[in-house]
Amino acid sequence: MNDLRFALRQLTKSPGFTLVAVLTLALGIGATTAIFSVINGLMLKALPYGEPERLVALSDRFDEKGMTKVPLAPPGFRDWSAHNSVFEGMAAFRNGGFNLVEGDLPQRLRALKVSAGFFDLLRARPLLGRGFHAGEDSDGSTHVVVISHGFWQRHFGGRPEAVGRTLRLDGQSYEVVGVMPPSFRFGGADLDLWVPLVFSGEDLADDQRHAHSLSAVARLKPGVTLAQAAAGMKDLSLRIGEKYPEMKGWTANVVPLHDEVLDRKGVG
Repeated sequence: MNDLRFALRQLTKSPGFTLVAVLTLALGIGATTAIFSVINGLMLKALPYGEPERLVALSDRFDEKGMTKVPLAPPGFRDWSAHNSVFEGMAAFRNGGFNLVEGDLPQRLRALKVSAGFFDLLRARPLLGRGFHAGEDSDGSTHVVVISHGFWQRHFGGRPEAVGRTLRLDGQSYEVVGVMPPSFRFGGADLDLWVPLVFSGEDLADDQRHAHSLSAVARLKPGVTLAQAAAGMKDLSLRIGEKYPEMKGWTANVVPLHDEVLDRKGVG
């Protein structure tokens, strides 16, 4: 207490020093606040999904050959999705593009092809309409599309009647079933639309186990840790390798989706 009184007396006797001290403290607090704001923007706002701490990114790896992050093949994704014991759900996705044919000149649109359960897995609710129903990623199903907020504004003028309208994409008719909110950015800020990722029988054939073309995201079951998930997927990969000798040595990368987002942004 005596030290505090002495410090206060010294500050009172030296108003110039007091001003410098206060300004220094204010600048320090301001800098800390600014740094926190940047970190908050990168770390906390990067994943605007329900319970993002339970979301992980999945990829293949083959350590003996130094291959540490390899896209999945459709048969491998099918096996992981069907036989894992650590995830509440999994969804695959890959980049795509379409020509929107309206008028004289086609417009090139950027798209992401996703599993039917993609939006439910992320717990991302459309602003209008709905996401994809189970089975809409089956071969031969009706063509449907969910559009981004930006495309909705540009192409439909932000009108609610956009849901139910038809887009002519690569010569095929797609029904607009949903519009995502502006905060939803999975696949990039300039993405125009999402369509179901459809696997043909040929895509899922065993001779396609090295057709590495997919990214994947999964949601941990409640109570399952990242280490437990990695161990469970390692065990599943060993069993797959026993059944398919060409897959021996391959295993799974399981990383927080948050880390994958920052890695792709070049942060850290």
